[in-house]
Amino acid sequence: MYCGGSVSHACIDIANMLGCSPILLTGQDFALTNKKHHADSAVFPFDSSSRYDAQIMIKDVNGNLTETTVTLDSFRRNLEYYISCYKDQPRVQFINCSYGAEIKGAPHRELSEILEKSTFSGQKTPCRPNHELNLNPEKTIKTILEFFGSLSD
Repeated sequence: MYCGGSVSHACIDIANMLGCSPILLTGQDFALTNKKHHADSAVFPFDSSSRYDAQIMIKDVNGNLTETTVTLDSFRRNLEYYISCYKDQPRVQFINCSYGAEIKGAPHRELSEILEKSTFSGQKTPCRPNHELNLNPEKTIKTILEFFGSLSD
């Protein structure tokens, strides 16, 4: 599994491992869109008292400069790297349906356009990961304990 910094990275990776395509990126602004760090409906109590000041400028989906933070930009760059790893695999397509930062490898399209013009009534492919995951719980726990033990050395 790929770790990119936010829970969305894990969700995108899981969707990809399950064979989903296209993967529609919604809510992945990676910018201070409308001067906000998160949507109003996603604000946690600590967010209401925290200030998220712009630190850098990046291009948005329309090619204009927009404000963001170093952290959000890092999340964006990590996702771009992830997408670039699949650029030669036609099996998966990434589409940016958000209104913030441009995400290389994920062209911007309107979500409403995709939902109106796409056909979802065709033959469905069963959701089967492309590899089997076999975990040995004892070995996994031992590896984790050894890792944390090495941190104290």
